[in-house]
Amino acid sequence: LALRADRALQTMSMDELRKWAKAKYGDGHQWDLAGMAVAASHYGNQVLAVNLMRLAFERPGGVAALNAWQPAFAPARKTADFKKLMNDFGFVKLWRTTGEWNDFCKPISGNDFACT
Repeated sequence: LALRADRALQTMSMDELRKWAKAKYGDGHQWDLAGMAVAASHYGNQVLAVNLMRLAFERPGGVAALNAWQPAFAPARKTADFKKLMNDFGFVKLWRTTGEWNDFCKPISGNDFACT
C-alpha cells in the first residue's frame, strides 16, 4: 500500500530511483526492490515495475531474478522495457546460445522474442 501511496516514487526517473534506493537501502536489499517491482506491476505501473527490477538486478546477489517470473509481474514482462532489461543483463544471449528459453519468454523471429 505504501508503494501505491507514494506518488513521487511512481514518477521518478531511473536516476532518481537509483538515488532514492541508495538513500533508503544503501547498496543492498535486492530482494526488497524486486518485491516492490512485483507490487508495482500488480498495481498497474509497468514502467516503475521494470525500473525497480532493474535496480534489484544491479545489486549484489542473484535471487531477485526469481521475482521477474512471479505471476503478478506478468504485465511488466510484456513491455519493451522488460525486453531491454533481459537483453541488458545477458538473459537473451544466454537463452539464444543454449537454446534453453524459460517458461515465459520465447523467440519469435530473428532477434525478436516475446514474454508472457
